[in-house]
Amino acid sequence: PGSHTELSICAAPKACAPLVEVAAPLVHYRRPVFEHPESAPVTFTIDLAIKDLGLVLALASEVGADVPQSVTNLAAMEAAAAAGLGAADMGSIAVHLRGAP
Repeated sequence: PGSHTELSICAAPKACAPLVEVAAPLVHYRRPVFEHPESAPVTFTIDLAIKDLGLVLALASEVGADVPQSVTNLAAMEAAAAAGLGAADMGSIAVHLRGAP
């Protein structure tokens, strides 16, 4: 128990590094979406994340950059969209990755 706040968005919290107060500002202002995506307002959909990741990969290809995390992120977002979450907030990816519908 320290003075930091932990937020677990993975299926095995002890195996994942906790997100703490020093995390990116996005983690802080989107915390409700990651914790309770079913009740948080939609601010950025999985479909939009797919579009943006496609742009990232196109640019990376143009300049010869290797972006394996973006490839992985796109695959996860596409799987979530295929499961019917395309119009959901991208915070719903946490639910999808935990295996919930």
